[in-house]
Amino acid sequence: MTHYRRDWIKESTIKIADYHRKVHVPAYTTVAAMQRNGLPVSEKRAVDQLEAWEKELSKLQAYVEGEAAKKGFIFQYSPRHSPKPDAVFRDFLYSPTGLGLEITKWTEKGEKPSTDDEALLPYAAVGPNHWGEDHPVVYSVLKIRSIAKAAGTHLSNLLSWRREDGACHPKYWWDKENTTRLSAEDPPVHQLPERANPEVAKLVKACIVPRVKPWMGSPDGWDPRKHGWVAKVDVQGAEAVVRAGCIARCRVSAPYLREGKDIHSKTASILYRVSEGTYGKGTVERERVGKTSYFLLIFGGSWKALQRALWLEARIWQEDKEAVGLHGNFFVGYPDLQMRYGVDTELMFKQKYVEDAYGRRWQLGPPPGVRMLKSSKGITFEFPPGLSKERRGLLWSMLENRRHIYANRPTQAAQATTTLWCIALCYHGEYVELREPEYWGGGSIFPEVEHVRLDGKTCLVWLSNTVHDALWMDGAPGTLETAAKVVTRRFNGVPADFLLEANQPWRIGITAGPDLGTQWDYNVIAEKFGLEPLPMR
Repeated sequence: MTHYRRDWIKESTIKIADYHRKVHVPAYTTVAAMQRNGLPVSEKRAVDQLEAWEKELSKLQAYVEGEAAKKGFIFQYSPRHSPKPDAVFRDFLYSPTGLGLEITKWTEKGEKPSTDDEALLPYAAVGPNHWGEDHPVVYSVLKIRSIAKAAGTHLSNLLSWRREDGACHPKYWWDKENTTRLSAEDPPVHQLPERANPEVAKLVKACIVPRVKPWMGSPDGWDPRKHGWVAKVDVQGAEAVVRAGCIARCRVSAPYLREGKDIHSKTASILYRVSEGTYGKGTVERERVGKTSYFLLIFGGSWKALQRALWLEARIWQEDKEAVGLHGNFFVGYPDLQMRYGVDTELMFKQKYVEDAYGRRWQLGPPPGVRMLKSSKGITFEFPPGLSKERRGLLWSMLENRRHIYANRPTQAAQATTTLWCIALCYHGEYVELREPEYWGGGSIFPEVEHVRLDGKTCLVWLSNTVHDALWMDGAPGTLETAAKVVTRRFNGVPADFLLEANQPWRIGITAGPDLGTQWDYNVIAEKFGLEPLPMR
């Protein structure tokens, strides 16, 4: 049973009792401190932005209503920015006498053509998937939705939950995610539409400012030596490091992740079977196809899942044959990842529980009556005889979902917990010995900040939020350099055995600026203002 219990980490992995003492309790108290600290919000900037958005929404709504009226369809947007009556709006989109759009999706009950964002994706999109040739009316419809959601769900919530101390204090929950990720509500600060519409998300985040001496003028006038600052810390490619570098020990991608090379450019070259370096940063093949494919397929996604992901996330449609080809090319290029997915499947049938690097387990066996058969040709499955087509389809969907859980949950659980451990070390200090992977050459950097705690008291830096693999913080004038050193030292030196044994770094990036929406790379700021730069490793 040892092989199935811990086949990707040694017995030195942290024991469950130590996990509670060294990781869970310190992280829990750190998150409680984050909740007390809150996110400082500029009331004036938020009110001004809401007023600007109301004017923009009025213009966009008048344009859509006017274009509909020209074709004889009369509807109006409600105060909640929804077109009423809905049936007229739907007819305007799909009727031959309206826009004449082709129906691509139906509502859940199949009674009406859907008008959600996915249904309109062939015609327009907001954010990074917007194209110049998008249908102007459909684009305006989607932009109205995007701005209205940002204004109502996010910015208005920041204001409504803002307290007398000038900050909103979200509630954090530990029990809503099986991967130990946190969720937040009142307000939902984890749900800003950064991927869907970064432009809108940036305007919301611009209202999150330092609590000490915020700079409210032009960003060009901000100086972290004189003004407060807001920073964001990202663990770069965290899930890839855990899944491919630590669990699968992928002989192709692990060295790329260890050395900080461009894994998405490498993936694009594998997918399209071209020489390495053909697709660099900024190319569609690298940014949209390579990146989307890698983060999906490291967890064993099917070609159908790849086809759908490329459409929804990159707005690139691949015909079945093309999607099958890309899927096959990926696993030819990364065979260890496919092999690992097979091991995960065996764990479901033989071990019947998921276990992560911290010793936590989730009981989960195979679907009832389904057997796994293993031969030289690979893994196949045997279903109970006499099943209806619907029942067999249900069991197959259940099987695929559970295979994904076995691949995904140990990764997300280890990644989320390790990030929280890093944050706890920043807040409480180095209550455990820091150890960097051998790749770094041994020893922890920036010894001068060994005893600094980012607790808002001994050091005027406040930890304010964590989103999966990121940390938000703000500080008083003159503290940015110290905070950057502390975070770099402790995130790189976290003593997570699975990272050390696989010799994988917890590589981080730090950006900072006068607010959360206006951010520059820390080393750019350091060069401009004479701060000590961070090592590029």
